[in-house]
Amino acid sequence: MLALVEHLQGQGLDIRYDQVVLNIGDSLIQKISREIADGDFLVAVISPDSVESGWCQRELSMAATQGINQQSVKVLPVKFRAPAMPPMLEDTVWADADRDNVETVARKLVAAMRANLEGRGDDAAREAEAAEEAEGEPAHAEMPGDVGVAQIEEVAQRAWDVFQAWTGVWDAGNVRDLDDPQRRLRWALDALPDRARAALPLVTQLASSDWDGFFANAEPGESEREMRDELRTVRTRIAQGLPVVGRWLAVSDDGRVDAGNRDATAYLWGIQRGQETRRITVFISRTAMESTDEGLPQEVVAAKSTHGRSVLSTLVSLDDPPRQVMVTTAGISLTPPG
Repeated sequence: MLALVEHLQGQGLDIRYDQVVLNIGDSLIQKISREIADGDFLVAVISPDSVESGWCQRELSMAATQGINQQSVKVLPVKFRAPAMPPMLEDTVWADADRDNVETVARKLVAAMRANLEGRGDDAAREAEAAEEAEGEPAHAEMPGDVGVAQIEEVAQRAWDVFQAWTGVWDAGNVRDLDDPQRRLRWALDALPDRARAALPLVTQLASSDWDGFFANAEPGESEREMRDELRTVRTRIAQGLPVVGRWLAVSDDGRVDAGNRDATAYLWGIQRGQETRRITVFISRTAMESTDEGLPQEVVAAKSTHGRSVLSTLVSLDDPPRQVMVTTAGISLTPPG
């Protein structure tokens, strides 16, 4: 979604989304409904997660109702990660982010917006999309021999070598077995542009830490998952020609804190990017805490079991992550109500 926002903004569009529309203390229903009413279109990224989100379905319903009342196109769906489309959108033409890269999706959306704003209707929008189709590229496409992608893949391979050595030490190996693969990982990291290297703090930590400072206390499986996500994010952005954003690193667990006037349990975490630090408060609603895990979204279950740490994985790739996050039975909101 954030990558799509960047491309649409790059074409001169005024894009509003929750991180810039909502402020602490706002009424979610009032503010969101106002933004939907005032905007020309609602670009709805339809994923398996959004299909299960009550908030997303409310936003879709509000926008679809307005479109029906005004006899105009209001909702522009983008299909992502092979969801089952909601019934209200089954007869709507959508952009396909599983097939096309984000730049192509943005071009198709702009063409459809232009056709509808000019009053040329659905047929013209479909023709505009067909024209863009001829110029489109598949999702995550890259040029053959792309140097940036190849460098990231080299870093990934060297990181995997360190993980293998790490596992070997746990199986009664020698700590010195980490020295050579760590050295090779540092060489691979040094070959990256500064911006790409800054977006890989976990991998950098893997390359430079000693046994007592990191390996003896970290859990290999969880660390591998987080670093794989970090590498995948950077590789995707480089492959799609998007700017690489410096990534934050979780550095402190300050434990449970006062939740103030919220009916929730609050946990405080510290993240860092270079010399910049930020404190993130994760609020988990009382209802979510008291609910059985069965039937809850997976990210809510993970937030409960990790005291909010799992939520950080959704924040560390953002350039300006929010300082407060709310976890409810419906999922994770980056802008909690006051």
